[in-house]
Amino acid sequence: MNFKTFSQREREKRGIVAHPETTKFSPHLRQQIILILKETFGCYYDNENVGIGNDLVETTKLWKDYERLIQREVPSYSPSFGNKRYLRDARSRICEYINVGMDAAVIDVLDIGVTLLHRDVRAWQAQDHSTALQDHDSYLEYCKVSMSVDEALYELDLRLRQAGTIYRVDDGIIIKSTDDYSHTEMILPALRALGGNGFENALQEFHDALVFSRNGVYSDAMHKANLAFESTMKVISGAMEWPYEKAASAKAMLKVMRENKLFPAMLESSANALITLMESTLPTLRNKTPSVGHGAGEQSPVIDEAIATFAINSAASYIRMLVELYWKMAGRLK
Repeated sequence: MNFKTFSQREREKRGIVAHPETTKFSPHLRQQIILILKETFGCYYDNENVGIGNDLVETTKLWKDYERLIQREVPSYSPSFGNKRYLRDARSRICEYINVGMDAAVIDVLDIGVTLLHRDVRAWQAQDHSTALQDHDSYLEYCKVSMSVDEALYELDLRLRQAGTIYRVDDGIIIKSTDDYSHTEMILPALRALGGNGFENALQEFHDALVFSRNGVYSDAMHKANLAFESTMKVISGAMEWPYEKAASAKAMLKVMRENKLFPAMLESSANALITLMESTLPTLRNKTPSVGHGAGEQSPVIDEAIATFAINSAASYIRMLVELYWKMAGRLK
């Protein structure tokens, strides 16, 4: 629930932004994250405080799975402070770590949590729990689950924005967005476009590009963005039964798009300029950057974040355009 306090409403009236964009997690934001996770993952029951076994309470398993992933992936996480009685369970330890951990580690812990919410918790909440505990009206209520996964992901994204961070919750992962306009107008429409049947591989590649970019691995981010771009065109060609080489590059696939008149007549006069623009961005960036397209040899080039961001935003814009034109053409042919 997003309750706007008097001071928040007054700031909005005056157009005041509370904070500049930051990577810092304030104590208040940490508390908000903890409450959202608790209300969605649910309680932690063990044999000492409830008369049923652990296996009967799925939320206990979810919290344990969450901690196991954190222990594997977050080097600074240690459950040693859980020796205290009130921190003996996975839920208490995770929440305490979000309270006291370094900002860089907390974003990783949150990222793992968001992934589990999107995948495992969503699947569990969608199950039929009518026979789980017959003497309780609602098994979800019994497990102290008061928030759906969609509500939780929405509110986590909202709280990250309100706190002025550069982080966003996007389709099951945390991404870094220093440009809200680009995120809203380019990244999200591309993700939605690839959400249709048949584009699963392209969607995964584009997700990978966002993850690599967030982690600062910009060469792989560019490579994955280019793969998503190519895969999108290959899916369209396959669905439309347009011949193409399986190993075709983005440039070759753009030629297939043009030859099969994917572009509407009103754009025909500018199609060549459009194709030239697309050929000179993602494919050329990849080919001309040694660490991405080819062997770097003795060079150790460092790809600037701005270049990778440009590549991803370009891929997003092109993917959205191609998919939308494809659906229009497919609709006409039905």
